[in-house]
Amino acid sequence: MKMKVRVMVAGSIIVGVLASWGCAARRGGEQSGVENPQSGKAGAVRQLRDKQGPLLEVDAADQDCRADGDCVLTMVRCSCDCGLPVNKVHRDKYQAAQGQMCKEYRGIMCKMKCDERVACVDAKCEAARR
Repeated sequence: MKMKVRVMVAGSIIVGVLASWGCAARRGGEQSGVENPQSGKAGAVRQLRDKQGPLLEVDAADQDCRADGDCVLTMVRCSCDCGLPVNKVHRDKYQAAQGQMCKEYRGIMCKMKCDERVACVDAKCEAARR
């Protein structure tokens, strides 16, 4: 019995330490963010966390466009995501940030049927269902 209690206490301590080192957390109904390793670069991708897990924040400037062909969808979560619209010139930085963020992801996985299309509307990339 003593051994079982010690293991449970030790496990709780480890989980607490890992949580304090790790991800951003929701506090007071707001999302708090942790910048990813690209934070020193202009247009860095911010990593946030909500009740569904880690996600990337898309910078509004990365959605600027001139034509529909400028816009693509990029994944911003580790799972259950159809993506958000960005200008195609910024897609690589979001793909790299998402790959880094999700490298050790062990959460829920799901299959998605995504039928969004992207378009340039009023000089901003937007997504809409077909």
